[in-house]
Amino acid sequence: MASLTLHNRRFASSALNNAPQSQLSSDDDLRGHYQRYAKPRLADALASLGLDVVYKKAIGDKMYYESDGKTIEVLDLLGGFGAGLLGHHHPELVEIARANLDDCLPSHAQASCRGWAALLCRKLSKMLSASVGGDYVVHLLNSGTEAVEAAVRHCELARRDQFDQALALAESSWLQFDAAIASFSVQERAALVEDWQGAMPPEVADLAIEQWANWALSENRNAAETEPCFLAFESSYHGSGSAASKLSHGKRFRSALSLTGIDVHFVDPYAPSELEAYLQKISLSLWKIRFNGDERWHLQEVKQSRASALFAEVIQGEGGIRVLPVECLSEMAKICRSHSVPWVADEIQTGLGRTGQFLATESVGVRPSMVLLSKILGGGLAKISAMAVQRRFYVEDFSMQHSSTFSEDDPSSKIAIGVLEILERDDFALIQRGAELGDRFSSGLEALKKKWPHVIADVRGKGLMLGIEFAQQSANPSALIRGFDASGSLAAIATGWLLRAERVRLAPALRHPRTLRIQPSLMIDESGIQHALSAIDRFCRFIAQGDALRLTSFLHGQQFPADESQLGSIEPFVAPVRDLSRGTPYAALYHEPRTVLPRVAFMCHFINPSSVKKWDLSLSPLTTKAAGDLLYRMEGWASYYPLYRFRVKSITGQEVDAVLIGWPIMPRTYLKALRSRPLHRRFTADIREALHDASEEGCTVAGFGGFTSILTHACKDVCNDEIRVTSGNSLTVGMAARALEKGCREQALVMGDETAVILGAAGNLGRIQAELIHEKMGQLLLLGTEGSEARLQLVADELMALHPDAPLPRVSTNVDDIHGCRVLVAASNSPEPIVGPEHLVDGPTVFLDVSVPGDAMPGLESDRPSLLYIRGGVVQLPHGDEAESVLELPGWHLPDGHAYACLAETLLLGLEGIDENFSCGEVSAESVFRILQLADKHGFVLGDYQKRASI
Repeated sequence: MASLTLHNRRFASSALNNAPQSQLSSDDDLRGHYQRYAKPRLADALASLGLDVVYKKAIGDKMYYESDGKTIEVLDLLGGFGAGLLGHHHPELVEIARANLDDCLPSHAQASCRGWAALLCRKLSKMLSASVGGDYVVHLLNSGTEAVEAAVRHCELARRDQFDQALALAESSWLQFDAAIASFSVQERAALVEDWQGAMPPEVADLAIEQWANWALSENRNAAETEPCFLAFESSYHGSGSAASKLSHGKRFRSALSLTGIDVHFVDPYAPSELEAYLQKISLSLWKIRFNGDERWHLQEVKQSRASALFAEVIQGEGGIRVLPVECLSEMAKICRSHSVPWVADEIQTGLGRTGQFLATESVGVRPSMVLLSKILGGGLAKISAMAVQRRFYVEDFSMQHSSTFSEDDPSSKIAIGVLEILERDDFALIQRGAELGDRFSSGLEALKKKWPHVIADVRGKGLMLGIEFAQQSANPSALIRGFDASGSLAAIATGWLLRAERVRLAPALRHPRTLRIQPSLMIDESGIQHALSAIDRFCRFIAQGDALRLTSFLHGQQFPADESQLGSIEPFVAPVRDLSRGTPYAALYHEPRTVLPRVAFMCHFINPSSVKKWDLSLSPLTTKAAGDLLYRMEGWASYYPLYRFRVKSITGQEVDAVLIGWPIMPRTYLKALRSRPLHRRFTADIREALHDASEEGCTVAGFGGFTSILTHACKDVCNDEIRVTSGNSLTVGMAARALEKGCREQALVMGDETAVILGAAGNLGRIQAELIHEKMGQLLLLGTEGSEARLQLVADELMALHPDAPLPRVSTNVDDIHGCRVLVAASNSPEPIVGPEHLVDGPTVFLDVSVPGDAMPGLESDRPSLLYIRGGVVQLPHGDEAESVLELPGWHLPDGHAYACLAETLLLGLEGIDENFSCGEVSAESVFRILQLADKHGFVLGDYQKRASI
């Protein structure tokens, strides 16, 4: 079959590009496909932040997407994470790309001399030489991460090559010495021992001279087999590949590879002396011997470094746009030279003009052994990177060992040459323009910092690589804004608001979540800079006002006009004096110093949308639906943070501190997690991390509220050696039983005359509730699902063994048997409500519902007005209404001084210093009686009824 002509192929391509929009996928479809088939977790996070737009076009410093039939223009200050210095679709580079296609320039010409690649390598070598000095051999690759991976491989190859040469010379010298020993006279032997006595290690002193060579050869070979290590700066980021991830500082990058790959040691970039001490510590010794002109054998200890290289960013991009001090870097470079450790300049994000210089390393005055380039090199149109190696350091065999299918292609190389020619034109005028634009942008940001000192903590960067760090918001009057800050999400919220409200595109730094990175292109003009500054100014005003309502309008959907009365200057917030006896929302970010008092943590979450509005009063104008939408949108990125801290005093005089660790997540999301393995893993991992943080600040016990307990199977899934855990179920069960007794008295029901139904009696909680009330009831009906008869009968037998004088429990699987019973305890695991008005008599009835999500059908109480419906028992803290008991917890739906039983159990375990996992897994009657005794001892009594599910 004849192939299409080039003209026909172009025509076919053009027809596809011009196809009616109805024939293509909608934006909603594309978002769904991205979530389902590409990056599920990332897609969720983007949607949660309002960043899930589908861009259709990009020109210069603008990008475009469609919304409600309108084209939205966005100022792009993200620039491909620094790659877009020349803007989108620079016309000269577009022409080169078109010419590549028109000329059918080959992309795949492996095993040949690649013409344009050769020209690019030559040009890069000369430009690098002019920038930092030296003669460079350049390898072309596809991405920054691949350049780092190649650099790691080359550095270890070079270290191994150098070590092998030194090892070979040392072994040769010992073989010569070994051969000469036989001719040594007694006097020569004695003189040799005397000469070497101070130089030889102590363990060799007792060896015969004939054994010295074997010892030295063995020591040298052991040194040769020692695992190498690599050095990188703290807060560094070098990519997401195998080795690149290990070189990137922080648990997020290293956890998946903690037991694999290269060994990396992280260096404080502000402490050169620590680098010197570490290099001395890891130095290896090679022992060699030589015969000098004085006709005597001399022992030499030759030091070899175990470090293969130090990877260095002059400006740490993902670490928060931190410009590292030149004096420290210069000193470190000298230290590396003295230990023959290569200096690898990672200029992937900073190189080729981004910082107002060709290379950021120029300011340090160091000649790096290697330079890594990418991002800008491709001009936004090509995927290309470069690893440039000083020729004196270069290992020739590397070019035979390292290859890549798509690297060195001529089309990308030709575009990269175009990039370099644009940058060097008119004596690097564009790079100088970048420095000037950066100065103007930086001055504007500094003015905002001065205007909003309690919102912007710092402005950093150089050239067109800038960052603003938001100040800690622990004293902000908005609980939601405090939460955004404490969970590391404030900069992420800023990106969503700026995009949706101001049409400005930015992103946080990966390793420094309080920092907003600003990396515009050289195409930005004065109006673009002013637009960006004005947008950031308005965002700062919302933060300064504590106006979470308008700040989150792009998430909850309701629009509110700006408060014109607040347009004047705003005073910085001052946190009130901390009063732990009343509880305070002004918690430190993650940790507080340890104290002599015991400290406990409690995991919790929101119950419903109305609790959100009570938690943060600035959100009170929201409809219930909008409040729910706000939380649901936060699901994709929300994490835990300290909500409140407070102190409780027992009637014994003992005290305990507590921190509430909250998730801005609703029960619906946790129910979804029970059905979704990835979501379940994510929440469980988050809980484990929260437990670690709690342990770090001195908490000895962590209690679990609401679905945090259910999700972890009553804490069993997260038990660890750092901190004790409890689901709080023992006191919950005990107080629920007391609430049932109280309810029966109020309803004038004599328990000894009534039949109590235990719905879900075959389960743990149902069985325990039955055991607690068996002796007090006139009759028990153990009710379960069809097929549970044998288990129900087993429970009945166990109850009779414990209480032989009590009435024999009845067993049933027919829910209609409830009718006529006026005392009902529900403890099933049914996902749907079971009990309706048709099951209950129309008269005084007590319904204790401890099941989750609940066994009562909606509207049950209104249909049965004489019904007392109880979700459980609420605990009143010690000292009644005195100051020690006043605990204000907005959104908990509880009176001051009251707490859910699961939290109260956690406090009791802290007061008692109990060093064991308490209500972990199944609850026993023994643990219920034990915790009730402790509650009585410390003055924790049954308070009001619990009318809704606990948090």
